Amino acid sequence: MVNSGHVVSRHVGLLCLLLSASLAAQTGTVSTPAGTTDSPSLSVNLDLDLDLDLEFRTHIEPDANTQIESDSPTGEALRTVTPFTLSLALPALERIRQQGLNELALNLLEVLPLADGESSEARQQVRWQLLEAQGHWETLKAEISSAFISAKGELRLQIGIKLGDLLQRRGDASKALSVYLALLSEDRLDDTIVQQIRYRIVQTYQQQGRFEDAEVAARSYETEFSPESESWQLLRARIALARGQPEQAASVLWKAKTPEARLWRSYALWQSGAEAVELALIQLGSVSIPADDAVLASTRQAMLVQVASGPRYAELRARAVEDLIASDVAVDPLVHVNGEAVLIEAYQEFARKILHTRGLSEQTADEVWEMLIQSTDLGATEERALCIYLLQQGLAPRHQVAAYAWLVRRLLEEERGALVNLLFGQNGQLGRYADLDDESLLLLVDQALADSDFPGAARMQALINQPVAGVNPGAWVLRSARLQVLGGNAQAGATELELWLSRLHSIAPASLDQVMQVMFDLQFLGEHQLALDLFAAAAPLVQSPDHKRELVYWVAQSWIELGDFVRGAAYFIESANLSGAQDALWAQSALYRAAQALESAGLFDDASTVYHRLLNDTSDPKLQAKLRYRLAQIQLGRLRIE
Repeated sequence: MVNSGHVVSRHVGLLCLLLSASLAAQTGTVSTPAGTTDSPSLSVNLDLDLDLDLEFRTHIEPDANTQIESDSPTGEALRTVTPFTLSLALPALERIRQQGLNELALNLLEVLPLADGESSEARQQVRWQLLEAQGHWETLKAEISSAFISAKGELRLQIGIKLGDLLQRRGDASKALSVYLALLSEDRLDDTIVQQIRYRIVQTYQQQGRFEDAEVAARSYETEFSPESESWQLLRARIALARGQPEQAASVLWKAKTPEARLWRSYALWQSGAEAVELALIQLGSVSIPADDAVLASTRQAMLVQVASGPRYAELRARAVEDLIASDVAVDPLVHVNGEAVLIEAYQEFARKILHTRGLSEQTADEVWEMLIQSTDLGATEERALCIYLLQQGLAPRHQVAAYAWLVRRLLEEERGALVNLLFGQNGQLGRYADLDDESLLLLVDQALADSDFPGAARMQALINQPVAGVNPGAWVLRSARLQVLGGNAQAGATELELWLSRLHSIAPASLDQVMQVMFDLQFLGEHQLALDLFAAAAPLVQSPDHKRELVYWVAQSWIELGDFVRGAAYFIESANLSGAQDALWAQSALYRAAQALESAGLFDDASTVYHRLLNDTSDPKLQAKLRYRLAQIQLGRLRIE
C-alpha cells in the first residue's frame, strides 16, 4: 500500500516545482522553492510549518512613502460605469462578423449563452445569417423548413417568407409557391402581408415558366392593390415578354428610370419592331450599369448578342459573347444565348467580312494563314476570328498544330483563358486539349498554376508525354510529380517520383532538397505513408550529414502523425545522434521531440532521461524552466497511475 503521507508530501513538492517552473518560464529565471531540490521525487516534513516562498513578484518597487490610490468612481458615478468582464457576448460576435470571420462566428454562436433580453428566435436569426454568409445552403434550408413547420402565428409568417425567398433564390420556385400558398391559408392575415405573399406568388409562376398563370395572378394583384413600384413594372414586363407581347412590356416600362428597366424597355421596343437595330444598340449601350452589378452587365451583353444580328454587327456580337463567357454569370432566361454556337457563327461572319474587305476572298486557307501570322495591323478579335475560321475551313496538317499553338498563346496574352476551354475542352469547338502541342499545354499548365488551379494544372501536365525540349529530365519529373500531388492525385505523383528515384545512382544535394519538397507536400496533405515510401526511396542517395539527420527527422515526424510514437521517438533520437557538434540546436530540437513522443507512448522513464539530458546540456533559463515543468508533469502522471 502506498504511504499516504509520502504521497501528500510528493504532491506538495511537485506543486512547488510546477509553480516555480511555470513562473520561470514566464520571467526567464529559474528559482527553486524552499525545501525542494531539482529531483522530481520530493518529500517535505509535514511536522514542520511550511513557509513556501514562491518568490511572486509584481516588478513594482514603490518608494516607502508612495501611496497607491484608487480612482474608482463612487456614488452616482459608480452606477454609470460598465464593469469589464471576460465573457464573450453578442457585441464581440458582431465585431468578429464585421472582420469577415464567419466560420469563427458561427461556431462561437453555438457556445455563447443567451444574453439578457435576447430571445432564442433572435439567436436563430443570427445563425441563419451566418449560415447564408458561409454558403451552407442545404443546412440553412433544412433548419428554416423545420422551424416553419413548428412555428405559430406571426413568427410562422416571418419564417415562411424567409423560406420562400431562400427557395426562390436557390431556383426551387415550385416549393416556394407551396410555402406561399400555405401562408395564404393562415387566419387573420394583415393586408400588407397578403400583398407581399401575392407578389411573390406572381414571381414564382414567372420563374417556373407558367406565364399564363403569372398573367392571371398579376391582373388579380393589380386589381386589388394597384401597385406602382418599378419592381412590379419590371415583373409585369418580363411576363409580357415571355408571353410574346413586347409592345405591352414596352408600355409598362415607358416611364421607368432604373438601369434595369431602361435595358428591358429598349429590348422590348426592338422586339416589337418599334426600334431599329442600330438605335436599339445605341440605347442599350447608353445605359449606365453599376460596376458591381455583374448580373445586369451580363443581361445587357446577352441582349446585344440577340439584337446585333447579321454580318454587319458580327464583331460586336462576337465580343459580347466573349464577355459573357468570361463573366461566368448565369444569363437571364428571357435572353438566353447559346454562347458556343453563336460565337463560332459570329467569328465566321466576321472573318468573311475581313477577307472581303482586304480582297483575300479568293485565296486559299494556307495563304491567308501566312498573311495572318505576319500581319501587324489586325485587332485581337480580328485575329481570333480569322484563325478559327481558317481552322474550320481546313488548314493543311503542317499548319494546323501551329495554328492551335498560335491561338492558345494569343488567347492567354489577351486574358481570354475561358475561350481556350470552350475551343479545346471536353466539348471543344475546334478539338481537344490532347490535340495541342506540348508547348501550348505547358503554357496552359503555367496559367492554371497562376490561377491556383492545381487540379487543372495536373490534368494538362498529364497530357505531356515527354519532357519539353531543353528541360532537364529530373526537373521535369519533379515538376510533374509535384503537380500531381498538389492537384489531388497524390498516389500518381508519389509513384512517378519513386520510380525515377529508383533509377538514380546519385543526386546533387540541391536536387535532393527539391525532391524532399514533394515529401513535405505529402506530409502537409496528410499522406504520411506515401511520404515515408519516398523518404525510403531517397535514403540510398543521401550523402551529406545534414541531409541524413534531416531525412531521419522528417521520417520521425510522419511516424508520429501515423500514431506510431515509439518509432517516431526512435527516429528523433537517431536524428539527434547524426547531428555534429556544430548542430547542437538541431540535436536539442530532435531530443525534445523524442521526449514528447516517449511521453505520448507512455514511456515515462525514458522521457525523463531525455529531459534530464537536455536540462544538463542547456544554460537557457527559459528552456530549463520548460524542461523542469515537463519533468514535474511526468511525475504527476506517475502519481495518477499509482
